[in-house]
Amino acid sequence: MLLSSLFEGSPDIEIKQLSIDSRLPMKDCIFFCLSGIRYNGHDYIKEAIKNGATVIVYEEDIDTSLDAVFIKVSNVEDCLNDIAVRFYNYPAKDLDTYVCAGCDGPSSVSYLLRALIENYKPCASIGVFGILYGEHRLYSSVPTLTILDNQKYLNEFRKQGMKACVFEADALSLSYKKLDSVSPDVFIYCSTNENSGEFQEIGINYYDVLCSYLYTLNDDTAIVLNRDDHSYDELIKATGDNFATYGFSSDSDFMIRNMELDRNGSSFDLCHDDETVHIKTRLLGINNVYNCTAALSALYMQGYELSELAAYLETIEPLAGVMEPVVCGQKYEVIVDCADNIANIHDVYEFASNVSSSASKIVCVWGLNSQDEKENLRDIARLSKEFIDHVILTENNSYSGNLNDVIRKVFPYFEGLRPVIIENRSFAIESAVELMNDDDILLILGKGDETTITRNLGREPYEGDRAIAEKAIKKRLNEENCDIF
Repeated sequence: MLLSSLFEGSPDIEIKQLSIDSRLPMKDCIFFCLSGIRYNGHDYIKEAIKNGATVIVYEEDIDTSLDAVFIKVSNVEDCLNDIAVRFYNYPAKDLDTYVCAGCDGPSSVSYLLRALIENYKPCASIGVFGILYGEHRLYSSVPTLTILDNQKYLNEFRKQGMKACVFEADALSLSYKKLDSVSPDVFIYCSTNENSGEFQEIGINYYDVLCSYLYTLNDDTAIVLNRDDHSYDELIKATGDNFATYGFSSDSDFMIRNMELDRNGSSFDLCHDDETVHIKTRLLGINNVYNCTAALSALYMQGYELSELAAYLETIEPLAGVMEPVVCGQKYEVIVDCADNIANIHDVYEFASNVSSSASKIVCVWGLNSQDEKENLRDIARLSKEFIDHVILTENNSYSGNLNDVIRKVFPYFEGLRPVIIENRSFAIESAVELMNDDDILLILGKGDETTITRNLGREPYEGDRAIAEKAIKKRLNEENCDIF
């Protein structure tokens, strides 16, 4: 592609690639000087030119005497969004696109959307669980890729025959305009959790970031909002006419009614206009009822039938590490969840309390970090005393020093819960399984589906909470069967 076709009045230079990383080979390349949290691309122009960049797009005052074509723009992010779309020939126009955001829920809603859409057409997804399309699964350390990578992958999805794509977005990515060029068909906002890491990272500007993104959406983008979430009153101010709401609230467009939660799944009626569809799912807890409703609402706005979607939803497996039951034929319940802040922990505890019998006990394996704030741990301990019977304190992630010392300092907070300290997380889970009686509930919280653990010497492979629990349950079942004979 010629530079003159991307920037009017520029020379007819052949452009074969776009880049925001000055360290990469850049033959026939445009280098965009993006300013991020830690790095400013304007500081690496010489390196980019040394590595072959022939064109530099910038916005700050710089030395333009170097051997390259310099193009000054008012905003590099906006320019890159525009150029990347044109360079890859508008890949999103050939796919149905969905963007899911929120402190809690976007991973689950993205997972549900892709699983449901796959019943109709090939669907890709980009989020915390990686980049998924067809038989491909590529891992990513961030929920949202760069502006450039999003367009690269959309182009690849198109080549591979995908017909839809679901993006999981965090507020920080939206603030850096990483998805401005996607122009989704549907934007879904799930819920706000002021205790979450995402909200803490953005702080008081959280709603400003979301509203700014909403203003960038096309008029024909359908917006789906959680009517019960306290973010609604803020977000509706920046929402156009093409929107729908979901929740228990009587003025929701998609109303949840007659909800029933148990250890095996959830069921509820979904009411929209004059239609009521009974929904059954294997996903656990009220948050997953919200997540299912968000996905169903978004797809309905794209022309899918609720009754047909409901039939497909019933077959979907629980998402790994999110209220995930571990079922091996045992007579007690084991649930793995990634809950790591007090709001999420409360939701898991409350679910377990609601589905437990008066004769059963609730046991929790809870992991600690040396960076945990004491006040936060006091709150978690108070919450634990309200809902559970027994806690095993163990490791989680990213600690330094002697974890036993860390745990012993907070040990008094958990008095009354018969706390036990087992530093090694695998041993803690195995020991918890041994404690279970029929009808008891074991909660394993904090890591979800993570398969690494950070210790003093750095990140190490970790078998995973589910795999360890499953192995321990099967071992116990085998031993019990041997005792019978």
